[in-house]
Amino acid sequence: MAPHQTALVLHRVFILTALSVITQSRKRRFYQRPLNTRRAKLGHHRNLIQELWDEDDSFFRLDRNTFNHLLNAIGDRLSHAPTHRQPISPDERLSMTLGFLASGASQKLIALDWRVGRSTLHSILKETCQAIWDTFKDDVVPFPTTPQEWKKISEEFKAKTQFPNCLGAIDGKHVKLQAPPLAGSTYYNYKHFHSLNLMAVCDANLCFTFVDIGSPGRNSDGGVFAQTALGAALSDTDVVKTLSLPPDQYFDGCGENRRTLPHVFVADEAFPLRRHIMRPFPGQNLTERQEVYNYRLCRARRLIENAFGVLTQRWRFLRGDLIAFPENAVLYVQAAIVLHNWLRKNSVKSYCPPKYVDHVGINGEIINGEWRDEAARMPSGSSSCLQNIDKRHMASNNHTESAVEIRESYADFFISPNGEVEWQHRHVRRGRDNP
Repeated sequence: MAPHQTALVLHRVFILTALSVITQSRKRRFYQRPLNTRRAKLGHHRNLIQELWDEDDSFFRLDRNTFNHLLNAIGDRLSHAPTHRQPISPDERLSMTLGFLASGASQKLIALDWRVGRSTLHSILKETCQAIWDTFKDDVVPFPTTPQEWKKISEEFKAKTQFPNCLGAIDGKHVKLQAPPLAGSTYYNYKHFHSLNLMAVCDANLCFTFVDIGSPGRNSDGGVFAQTALGAALSDTDVVKTLSLPPDQYFDGCGENRRTLPHVFVADEAFPLRRHIMRPFPGQNLTERQEVYNYRLCRARRLIENAFGVLTQRWRFLRGDLIAFPENAVLYVQAAIVLHNWLRKNSVKSYCPPKYVDHVGINGEIINGEWRDEAARMPSGSSSCLQNIDKRHMASNNHTESAVEIRESYADFFISPNGEVEWQHRHVRRGRDNP
């Protein structure tokens, strides 16, 4: 080791030793801050939250009865033996966690409002989010394991988006982070910010059926998807058996002959074309047949875009850079996804009203949902915590001939009498001088 490097190491050791001695010799001024001793009288949970619930059931994105149901499910995991005269009850722990996730306020502000210490809040958020994920993930975010479960999803997609044999919509996001300490470039991605990779699949009801989060942002998007359990399974030659997919289905109108088509996931051009992953035709000079296919695929793919949009606007801690250690950020996002699915499946109308998401008009046109207006009204200079992946870093030209043939067959089916919808040609011909 060079002399200047030795001196630098000794200097750092001296500083750390001095800081340790100062910390140990510091006398604690009080066991509990006087501000926090008045939590029962002035804290948000016992006062403002109760008043808000009497007037507005949607403060935490759920009503009082749903809150109590959630509390009963995880309350045992949040109970602790009292350590001082003002123990923090399970309902207080849950309310401050939901307050943080739903409001997007800083942890410092949440700690002041609920009158707890910042380190105490930090521990409560971790513990509660972990309890929510562990308790509900298997029931609320279940990955289909039987052909019947997959078939139900495909039937719902066909009814809502007119895309047959669709098993889900895939998308990926970068979860923006404040630079983690001592992480170097581990989480620094090619978009020039720190992030975690998030890959997800949703069904026709905007519920997530598959989630993979935690890979550092510097990892390539294509590599992240390939390394997920779903990506690896879709690359398997025996994918139908691996994922227990339904058998291929016969379609009339696929060119000259009746043929079978596999069940597929829909994705945008950021994802590779595979036998069980359909992406749009690339380029701009497309035929009307190709434009119709892209339009029909886009109608199905918009569901994952809406799922992420609702998630971001309802759980506003995702609106802006997430200030948390990466392992804690994973817990927060997982808890938000579970709560999103749980509220969707329990039909809490205040969480996601019909017009809050994109919906179809009388003439088949797509009407933007209200969540897009909320996103547009975000303060100038701010951006969503969930950022799109870069299409240039995901797509691959290494598709098989069978995948190309399947896409062509779907395109043929969508312009056939058996597969077309009445408004599709009017949509793709918009703005043309000679339709």
